Amino acid sequence: SVTEEPVNLNAKPNTEGALEVMYGFVDIMNATSRLVASLTDRGLASGAEAGALAGESLADRFIGQLETILGRGFGGVDGTPGTFLSDLGIRTERDGTLFLDEARFTAAMTEDPSRLSPLLKDTLVADNATVTGTPLDAPGPAIQFHRL
Repeated sequence: SVTEEPVNLNAKPNTEGALEVMYGFVDIMNATSRLVASLTDRGLASGAEAGALAGESLADRFIGQLETILGRGFGGVDGTPGTFLSDLGIRTERDGTLFLDEARFTAAMTEDPSRLSPLLKDTLVADNATVTGTPLDAPGPAIQFHRL
């Protein structure tokens, strides 16, 4: 209905929904780590057959870069560090997998719900940008960004 009187709207963060998103994030990261580990396994310790990418340095660099990205802060500007995964209750276990501490996550979201924003939104901005792809078997980068 239409009203001419002021209307107050109250909103609160959806901590349960955010927790579900973060569990999904942790699951995807752990699945990716397990997949790369199995593909790069040399089979020496277990006597099993070597993975399809055993000895491939690119796969090792991929995991190293992924760990670097996850270890730095997200969303920091003007010298501020931004949000770290540890600020949200996510820690790296000894085996390299991620673990989400639900109590720490809920406490962090209760204290400051905006901490999650840098992880969920991108900051890519461009006027008239296009993205083109190159076939995987072609030389050169697989994705190229062009400004029109």
